[in-house]
Amino acid sequence: MKRIAGLSLSLYLVFLGTRSFIGAPQHTSNGDINIAVHNGSVLLPVLIDGKRLSFLVDTGSTRSSISEALIKDLDLQYSGTAEVVGNYGTQTLQMVRISSLRLGNSEFKDETLAVANLDLLARTTGVSVDGVLGNDVLKDITFKISFSQQIAQFGPAAKLGGLSTPIKLAENHDQFFVPTTLMTVRRNLLLDTGTNSTNLSSETWKELFKVWIPKSVIDGIASSAHSSASAFLVCLPEIGLGNVEVRDQAVRVQSPVSTGVFSEIGFSGILGSDILRQFEVTFDLGHSLLFLERDPAFRPDPYKYVTIGIQFAKDSTGAFTVISVWKNSPAAEAGMIPGDRIVGIDGESAGDFTLEQFSARLHAEAGTPIKLKVERANNSSLVTVKTRKLLC
Repeated sequence: MKRIAGLSLSLYLVFLGTRSFIGAPQHTSNGDINIAVHNGSVLLPVLIDGKRLSFLVDTGSTRSSISEALIKDLDLQYSGTAEVVGNYGTQTLQMVRISSLRLGNSEFKDETLAVANLDLLARTTGVSVDGVLGNDVLKDITFKISFSQQIAQFGPAAKLGGLSTPIKLAENHDQFFVPTTLMTVRRNLLLDTGTNSTNLSSETWKELFKVWIPKSVIDGIASSAHSSASAFLVCLPEIGLGNVEVRDQAVRVQSPVSTGVFSEIGFSGILGSDILRQFEVTFDLGHSLLFLERDPAFRPDPYKYVTIGIQFAKDSTGAFTVISVWKNSPAAEAGMIPGDRIVGIDGESAGDFTLEQFSARLHAEAGTPIKLKVERANNSSLVTVKTRKLLC
């Protein structure tokens, strides 16, 4: 049994009004590829043994994976197991061999993929996810992603145009780390497009807290879909990435954990797509380079943290189950608790909404009343909660 570091598969469970671009990815007339962006994560079209599938781009994973639901359909054969180290724990996954993986104009033959249950990943993105592209594939291509235009372009880097000064990444066993300045604290953060939130380790926070004290903190955050570990949110005034600066950026701070990469000494945290999507990003992982160009079409959501203060996931019945309730939030003050099922909003059935549509209804100008129909055990009630600015 092999051990693989950093198969993240760990989208965070925060739905804060991120725009979703829905539609089947296609090649454009100039050879670029249309992508889909869901909850900050990028889905690319790939061909696996000739079958068209949709894979999530995950630079936090060292190994590509495929949904276990496709094994029988593709007639794939198992070829051993591997112990996988994720952000918050480890798991043993089976492996399969495929004849061909085609991405854009690149083809990879006789590849080995991990087999993973991606149902939870599909629920957190709100769409079907057939697999994950990790760095075993991504380091062998050069590509540029525009989140706002929903386009992926493929290299070489010199042909991708308008490249900024490159950021030299630190590389360790096919994981890539971005040199980052948090106020005055310098740390290398894992480049992780598969996670939609930038997350700092508890050790990084200890150093940061020595030089900066936040004006406000949101406590009671659920860390991820795969862990009971908690976190809190702060709004950092300055984050430096190479020669670019991001201001007033919400980041998570992870509580101490005993397993997974966040438990490892020297692991500082994750740079997620919440920051990356503000740029047109060129990945040249084969040369350990990252290019960040300001995206002129990026528009921050003014109501991202003007909300009621819950995290949720959509269940098989169409209801939205509350995963966590932020401390001192409007939802907490209204008596909502984890496990509550929201089946209606402002007189409409919750089952009629996608994740992004439902999230958007929970974010509005401060003081906006929102009427929720909530089920708890065998009882249902109507709860009115008003939005409030909670951060940034």
